[in-house]
Order: sequence, then C-alpha cells, then structure tokens
Amino acid sequence: MHIKIEFSTESLFGDVDPADYDESASVAKFEQMLADAFIVEYPAADVEIIHGDIDQRSVNGSTDHDELLYIGELIERIWSSWEWFEDK
Repeated sequence: MHIKIEFSTESLFGDVDPADYDESASVAKFEQMLADAFIVEYPAADVEIIHGDIDQRSVNGSTDHDELLYIGELIERIWSSWEWFEDK
C-alpha cells in the first residue's frame, strides 16, 4: 500500500502569527510525528509525506480509498495535539 500525504503551511498554522513560531522546525516535527504514527498504524505501507501547496491524500493513487477516512483522522489527531508546534 502506498499512502501519499501532502500538507500546506497555511493549513498547518492557520491564523497563528508567523512571529510566534519556528516554521522549519515545526514542519519538520509535524512530518516526523506523521511518519512515526504511520509506521505504527501501517507498518507495511510505503508512506510519502510532502510539504506542498495543498492538502490532499491518496492510497495507491486513489482519493476515494476506504482507508482515507481513518488516515484523515490520524492526521487530524496529530495536528490537533499541537505537540509539533515549535516556538521561536
């Protein structure tokens, strides 16, 4: 199974003032937290995480795969924890 996750800086930080965070450290930590979570939840999957311009995800190239709901919930859980957020 190939899982591809793309996320944007805009969606990651939302309305947070850029003066309040270290963007590169926060993005790197978010990506690492995603990778760690997907290793646990999908150990046999090939997971590709991309910091890009839009938010999208796919499984084996499909955007309507049955696993996408759970994948979205996993991403949301990590994002809403704010454990990835690094102050300046």
